[in-house]
This record gives sequence, C-alpha cells and structure tokens, in this order.
Amino acid sequence: MQRFITRHILFLYYLTLFVLETPILFNIGVPSTGLRIGYLVLLIFPIWFFDKSYLPLVVLAAYSISKFGTAVTLMPTEVWYYVPVFLLMAFPFKSPDVGLRIIPLSVFVLCLDTLFVDIFSTQSVHDIFLCFVILIILFYYYSPQIDNESYFQIFSCIFIAISVILSLEMLFVGEQYIENYGYTDMERVLWADPNYLGGVIGMGCMASAVLLFRNIKNSLKILLVITLLLTITALVVNASRGALLAVICGVAVLLLGRGLKVWQKIIVLVVAAVFVFELYNNSYFDLLLYRVENDSGGGSGRVGIWLKKWDAYTDNPSFLQLLFGMGFDNGYKAGFTYSRAFHNDFLAILVDYGLVGFVTFISMFFYPLKGVLLKDKAILGCVVFLLINCMTLEPFCLGVLIFYFFWLYTCFQGMAFRRGISKTVSHNR
Repeated sequence: MQRFITRHILFLYYLTLFVLETPILFNIGVPSTGLRIGYLVLLIFPIWFFDKSYLPLVVLAAYSISKFGTAVTLMPTEVWYYVPVFLLMAFPFKSPDVGLRIIPLSVFVLCLDTLFVDIFSTQSVHDIFLCFVILIILFYYYSPQIDNESYFQIFSCIFIAISVILSLEMLFVGEQYIENYGYTDMERVLWADPNYLGGVIGMGCMASAVLLFRNIKNSLKILLVITLLLTITALVVNASRGALLAVICGVAVLLLGRGLKVWQKIIVLVVAAVFVFELYNNSYFDLLLYRVENDSGGGSGRVGIWLKKWDAYTDNPSFLQLLFGMGFDNGYKAGFTYSRAFHNDFLAILVDYGLVGFVTFISMFFYPLKGVLLKDKAILGCVVFLLINCMTLEPFCLGVLIFYFFWLYTCFQGMAFRRGISKTVSHNR
C-alpha cells in the first residue's frame, strides 16, 4: 500500500516537473547552466531511490518534451548525450544472460550497417546509429519486465504524459510560436517540425486507445477519453495530415478488433460526431483544408522528391551501392544540388543503406506482429500507426529517438502476448 501511494506521489511530481519544461506556467527565458543541472538532479534522484528501472522512462520523457517543446529547453536534445547515460543506467544493474537473447537480429544488423556504411562513405556517424545503440540498451534493460503489467501501464502513461503536455503547450501558449502559412492569412503553430510533433502527440493518442480497450477501471477510461479529445484537438490545430491519418488508421484497427456492443458503438459515433462538429465551428479545420486543397505535387512535392531520389539510387549504381547504399550524407544530396529530406523512411533507408538496410528495416515492423497478427489488434494498430508515419516522414533514418521508443513499446506488447499464449499452452498440458 505504501509503495502504491509513493508511486502516485511520484507520478504527480514528475508530471509537474515535465510541465516546468514548458512555458505553460511561466517562461523562464534562456535557462542558465546551474538551472539545467538543478533540473537534472530533481529529475534523476527521486526515481533513482524509488526504483532504478523506471529511470530510463523518466529521462526519455523529459528529453522528448524538450525536443518537441519550446525552442529553449532544460534538457540536452542531441541524441549522443544519451548513449553513455543509458549505458551507465543499464549494464551495472543487469546480468547479460537474459536481455541480449531476445533482441531482434534486424536491430543488430541495422545498427552495424548504418555504422559501417557511414564510416566508409563519409567518415561520419549519425543519429540513426546512436538511436539503434540506445534501442539495444533498452531492449536489454527492460526485457525481464515484459510480463509485468505495471510496466506496460507505465510505458503507456509515459507516451500519454508527453502528448498531453505538448498538446497543452500548443493550445495554451502556441500563439508565442506562430508563423504565417503560404500567401494567405492562415497561421500555424510551429516550434518543432509540425509533422514530427504531430507524430509524437499521436503516440499518446495510440497509447490512450490501447489502454481504453483493455481491461481497466472505468474511472481511468474517463481520463483516457479526455486525453484522446485533447490530443486529437492538438493534432487538428497542428494541421499535420500524416499524423492525423496515422492516428485515425491506428485507432480504426483497434476499433475493428474490439467486440463492442451496439450501444457502445453508437456512443463512440455520437461522441466523434459532436467532437468534429465542435472543431468545425471553431474553424480548426481551416488550415488543414487549405493545405489539402493547395499543396501541389502529391503532398508538398513529396512525389517529385521520391522520384528524384529513386532515380539517383538506380542510375548506374555499383553492386555495393545497391547492396549497402550511399550513406546518410550522400543520400541526402542524391538527386538534388543541396541536402533534401526524403519524406519517406523506407526510401531513405533504401537509398542511404541499400537493400540490406531496407530488408532488415521492413523486418523490424514484422517482429512485433510475429504470431499475433490476427489475435491482438492493439499491436497491429500501433504498427499501422508507425508505418503511416514512416510513409510521409523519416523518423528512423533521421534518428528521432521517441519513434524507436514507441517501436519498443509495440514490440513488448507482442512479446508479452506471445509469452502469455505459451504459458497458457504449457499450463493446459
């Protein structure tokens, strides 16, 4: 009972600490070095003495809020800072006999592929390699906790907390970070890239939906519905079509896999209709409609970018280039006279790291679904959410760490499900 109370006090403590990273309560301006060090002390030590296993989750949450929040942050936002941090967290406290055995081979292959291709092509190391190193560490660190339901809920709550705080920041202080869009009088909230910001907020939507359709208390369901309404409102204001599409498709998969009664389906439809009507009356759809109707070239010119990148990859390539790609730096200049983003993770991996990277990257998305494709729609919904994000963005190739974390969260759902099935079979025997 005492541990239960302590956990809830810590939850409120860290929620307050995360909010302090934003200007929702007050704007501290450019934080001093002393203030940043003080924040790190407040962040690390309470959870360290309570339960060290939660420490990586807390650090990832604080990092992500700084990364996708305001331009001035209390946490470092460069990925390389966190490699030694997670190494120091994980390896002194774990034995290597459990964790390493379940890390997918595709993750190891991609980690080594990105390292050697970039070193041999341009003598550089990029965030994609560092993110795979962190992913391996987290797999190793958390694999013994897969069957622990409380860890699954904590993982979910981390994504929800990040999304809620970023949504509140956007809705309440977003006017501090406004830019005009195009040649109209339309305005758009912008401090992080709106498309990636939308994807991060969408993770909280997906985590809320996953918890909502599992066996949880009715009081928590009310909070999760409020979270969904808040985060979806923020997504509409953010006007990222890819993020909205990813959330809609991911939640739709969840709904299709849930045996809802007729009256429950009616309630869901009524709530959705009222919500959409309210958004329409408040002109939240204006910017979104403007972007859909006026962007040229298949989505902000994405189709043209894809064709040029593909042509650069297939135009008289060597066998080694087909197999291992051009490397990160060369890939971003391919087809253009300047560095140009791909807006498609699959194409980016193919061009940068070749067929080896592409095949192993694809296999990453099959890994959570192994043995559960038609049995647990929550896992499928999370994979669909990630796939759609990767079709219009390049979060993995650019090394956006929280997307790796969400993939890990999806993997652990699948692994826990498979272990549950195997235990049931063993018990029946």
